[in-house]
Amino acid sequence: MRPFHVNVPEEELVDLRRRIAATRWPDRETVTDRSQGVQLSKFQELVSYWGTSYDWRKVEAKLNALSQFVTTIDGVDIHFIHQACVARWSVETLSQIFEEDPHKHCADRETNYCQPICR
Repeated sequence: MRPFHVNVPEEELVDLRRRIAATRWPDRETVTDRSQGVQLSKFQELVSYWGTSYDWRKVEAKLNALSQFVTTIDGVDIHFIHQACVARWSVETLSQIFEEDPHKHCADRETNYCQPICR
């Protein structure tokens, strides 16, 4: 097991933004529901956010504030985060850690009881 830190070179982020901007989009779906998958307009919104507004360095700093490690299992490197919950019975997900108010979805905001996964 060895420590891990995220460090994405700026030139890779510039290249990613360039490739996002050059995306060739398919025709719009032929139905008005999601039976054919994510609707093109929603996906374009997400991609636009990633290409123009997403603050990778902010997220990189948040990730690097967590205890991250890499271990090798059966010859494959496995990355994991070892992060204790802030409350006795809560199990946080990464999406909760990265929200401005990580406990806004909790049933009991005083105890931060978020998900009854284990006791």
